[in-house]
Amino acid sequence: MSETVFELGRRKLFASVGALGLVLATGGCEQILQAIANRPTRRNIANLASNDPILQTYRAAISAMQALPNSNQQNWTNQALIHFNKCSHGNWFLLPWHRAYLLYFERICQKLTGDAKFAIPYWNWTDNPAVPDIFYASGDVLNDTTKTLPQGMPIASEFVSHSVLEGILEETNFQIFGSGKVTSQQAVDTYGPLEATPHNNVHTSIGGDMATFMSPLDPIFWTHHAMLDFCWVD
Repeated sequence: MSETVFELGRRKLFASVGALGLVLATGGCEQILQAIANRPTRRNIANLASNDPILQTYRAAISAMQALPNSNQQNWTNQALIHFNKCSHGNWFLLPWHRAYLLYFERICQKLTGDAKFAIPYWNWTDNPAVPDIFYASGDVLNDTTKTLPQGMPIASEFVSHSVLEGILEETNFQIFGSGKVTSQQAVDTYGPLEATPHNNVHTSIGGDMATFMSPLDPIFWTHHAMLDFCWVD
């Protein structure tokens, strides 16, 4: 008789529980706690010098991805195509989908550079509404030259001010905060205030690649969504 999906899932569950029990029984609990304590931490990009090791790793990872052949799924354009083809917007999968997307992107950066401590820096557009200058440096791999927002021009306060963000973060209903409830990943319901206001308007204000579904081609994208993830944590 063929196994059902439940039976296969139950077998995997028991195996996982057994493995976890073995880890705990052999003192692995301390290892887990150390791994959590030493996990990569996302830093505010405003506090990083242009030559900070985090940004140097970010540059190295982007260059490595851009150098990969199109047949490699870790290729820079292929990573953006994941967003183009599969991203969730206008529904409550927005935040969890992009959280996983950022996590796996970080892991690719770590693998390609050998820097296991790398974490995507976040751009806090509420405290620093202008795009960080490093994204405008001539010849820098962090500079996507398709953007149309002039250097130093802030994102409009009506989209990213403290009063706007604080009002959004006070929302207790996730179906409002995180956009509308749907049953499929790419169905569109409603755009919650976090998505409709800072998220969407930061994208469109920057322009170029950032204003399209190929927005991950611009390195700003990952720092922008790291901030969105920060808002969800908050």
